[in-house]
Amino acid sequence: MINEKRLKQEAKLLKKNNDSLNQAQALDIVARKYGYSSWPDVSKELKKQAVEGIPLPSISTNFVEYNEVEMSDKDYEVYDQERASDLQLEQKLLLRSNTVALTKLGVEFSLFEPTQTGLNKSILDATQSVRDHFELEEFHYYFQQEQVVLLLLELILMRIMKIY
Repeated sequence: MINEKRLKQEAKLLKKNNDSLNQAQALDIVARKYGYSSWPDVSKELKKQAVEGIPLPSISTNFVEYNEVEMSDKDYEVYDQERASDLQLEQKLLLRSNTVALTKLGVEFSLFEPTQTGLNKSILDATQSVRDHFELEEFHYYFQQEQVVLLLLELILMRIMKIY
């Protein structure tokens, strides 16, 4: 794991000891010293490290644990395949770029990850932040939801998110 502050300090010291170097050249020299072709490559790696270190909340499958739905053997097979660990780096990078884009546009958003078990059972179980967001936007009130509404919401969310 590389440390940006330490690398920049090293480049600053290098520049200080060599008047013919500018800051960009010093950064490139330090980058090459640590196996990168240039400073922009170091920057890309630093961004990856930052995103990789952000854990995502676990998916919600409380509806299964609390016996809120009837489950068949096939349902339990699907349930056993639900995501139990953090997302892969590629998915996290995509998610991060989406959140940055939405933030730049000033769009309020909530993260929502439907489970395959929930989709199969027509259950839209959302985190409290998603529930609050939907209610604030007057998009959906969970206390009023019915199966038909759930199916429609699932289709809308899958089209919006496209994170699968």
